[in-house]
Amino acid sequence: MLNKKWIIAITAKFFTKSLAPRVRFGYIINFLLLLSFLLIVISGICTSQALFPFAESKDSPWRNIHHFFSAISIILVGIHLGLHWNFVSNVK
Repeated sequence: MLNKKWIIAITAKFFTKSLAPRVRFGYIINFLLLLSFLLIVISGICTSQALFPFAESKDSPWRNIHHFFSAISIILVGIHLGLHWNFVSNVK
């Protein structure tokens, strides 16, 4: 929510030709990261034996969902860092 103004501005321009492809791609990556993190949290809660002692987390489909989106998130974070590498390498 730190970039609320940017999110609103890019969302309004998303389907226009004036938006640079790199910005559109970054927006998509950020949106996929948000969805992925939400699914990691939800699936983590659903497989938590601390919250649900009766839950069988070893055979739960939520466990597979949790692992899948954790792996996807690592890939997406790498892409996100790559898109912002100039900024990351210039921070001192």
